[in-house]
Amino acid sequence: MDSELLSLLGATLIAVQKVDNLLYRSIQPLCKYQPLEALNTLGRMTPELFLQGTTAELKQTLLLLNDNVGEALPLSMNQMSDFIYKRNLVTRQFWQITDAEVKGGEKMANPKQFLLNLLNECEQWGMQVESSQK
Repeated sequence: MDSELLSLLGATLIAVQKVDNLLYRSIQPLCKYQPLEALNTLGRMTPELFLQGTTAELKQTLLLLNDNVGEALPLSMNQMSDFIYKRNLVTRQFWQITDAEVKGGEKMANPKQFLLNLLNECEQWGMQVESSQK
């Protein structure tokens, strides 16, 4: 990986962490006192556990959120799924899809452009979440 890509990756990791934290601070209070135990449990989670997992693993949680507090959510279900998918690519698979020699593994066509796009999306998502808290 070249230094430009590493710098971009670092900036993207920080941006993803900011959006993660903003989502936690925005959604966790909505869930904390819900009568539905599954939502109440989500409200008691720490930031490190909140919305962690793959989009497939979190599908039921996102549907539950959407069905019970959907209008108060700072991002749509599709936006949250998109964020989670891309967050996981950057935080868990980036090396594998850019540099690793994995037999039969897919490679990301343009990792720099992906990171630039994700940085931009994180900025937009962050502003959207922050504006929903006002």
